Amino acid sequence: MHAPRFFMKKKVWKKFENDLKKTCLYYRKKKIALIDYNEVPTTGYGAPKTSTIDFNGAIGPYGRSIAFDAKTTHNKTSFSLSNIKTHQLEYLRFHKDVGADSYIFLQFVLLQKEDEFFKIPIEFILSYWDKEKKSIKYEDIDQRWVTNVADFLN
Repeated sequence: MHAPRFFMKKKVWKKFENDLKKTCLYYRKKKIALIDYNEVPTTGYGAPKTSTIDFNGAIGPYGRSIAFDAKTTHNKTSFSLSNIKTHQLEYLRFHKDVGADSYIFLQFVLLQKEDEFFKIPIEFILSYWDKEKKSIKYEDIDQRWVTNVADFLN
């Protein structure tokens, strides 16, 4: 018997998230950056509350601020913007507006290697969001934004 599709998707996303956490720990140990994972708060019944974004912190040596949310998609042609919550985009927009680095880390699971993803500047995402686009086509994403989970700051 096969695992339900939603379970497999969550498992892939969780691996991506865990790999990013490991890299953040490596950066901390090497004193390259201090990037924290933000646990999703829950209600007393275990239901998730609204949170901001997955990761935020500072990059050395001058403490430049960084914030990003990690997303995965099994779609081969596009990424639906409905996968990003409005409050997450607004948080990343404000973060950018005060001079900080803001990104969506997006992995096209079926098109990219397990350790690769796109480090997409929030300005690019917002250019679609502000025009009320429903999705971003894979072909529209700059291939120069591909980066590796093990060293995403470079």
